[in-house]
Amino acid sequence: MTSVDTNGTSSLQNTTLQVNTKGHVLHAFVNKRYIGSQWGSNGQSFVFEKPVLLKSGTNTITLLSATVGLKNYDAFYDMVPTGIDGGPIYLIGDGNVKTDLSSNLWSYKVGLNGEMKQIYNPMFSQRTNWISLNQKSIGRRMTWYKTSFKTPAGIDPVVLDMQGMGKGQAWVNGQSIGRFWPSFIAGNDSCSATCDYREIGGNPQHVSVQTITIGTICANANEGSTLELSCQGGHVIFEIQFASYGNPEGKCGSFKQGSWDVTNSALFVEKACIGMESCSIDVSAKSFGLGDATNLSARLAVQALCAHN
Repeated sequence: MTSVDTNGTSSLQNTTLQVNTKGHVLHAFVNKRYIGSQWGSNGQSFVFEKPVLLKSGTNTITLLSATVGLKNYDAFYDMVPTGIDGGPIYLIGDGNVKTDLSSNLWSYKVGLNGEMKQIYNPMFSQRTNWISLNQKSIGRRMTWYKTSFKTPAGIDPVVLDMQGMGKGQAWVNGQSIGRFWPSFIAGNDSCSATCDYREIGGNPQHVSVQTITIGTICANANEGSTLELSCQGGHVIFEIQFASYGNPEGKCGSFKQGSWDVTNSALFVEKACIGMESCSIDVSAKSFGLGDATNLSARLAVQALCAHN
């Protein structure tokens, strides 16, 4: 946050705020008024540029920078800057006159007030004046939402569906369950529906698991990666309801064979997983008896049923 002094006759009255940032998300406010947000694609740098209305006297500029995820491997990964790393940050006035704010006196704060007050923790939540949800509460920025629910019967995993929400974090009983951003779907990168991991958070080199009904688990993995199935609560994999190595179609609960398929796919998965609490399968042509086939664009899709041992 910084401040800028101007007056009514200054050329800064018709002004654009320009922020050069290394991502990933930026929200900007001028004199406590929200002026816009922007995010980079694939964590890349971007330039935020919005017109602003300055008043005569002192103006306050506040920038909220957020990260979606950081690298955890590769050489010197810990030295890669992220966020507003020196800008530059400009106010661009009439005649393209630039005022560089990069060397201004800036103050900063890490985190949000709600996080510092731990209002997500039931022990401290009662200190907060919560307001009943109404139409004005929907779609607001920087807003905390709270609800309660009864523990579902049984011992199977419980899935919290965050569809309809923006970007944020979620806590259950004071424990963080991670970040979510269902309102922003990554580009499909020319990927067909059969390899679309965007809605369930996976990526082409990692497994995606989604529970849709009690006891049912699903997983997808592309060629060259590892597929993992895991039952919870002492359950074991009781039945393989669907398994196809090839180009299967659909998604969890509606899988079907594609235009080609290795006929022993289900048998191979059954041998590796039936009776196990969890199992891992190397998704490769060699594993499914196709020898050392190269440049094979294949994937393995599995739907299984967990049951008490």
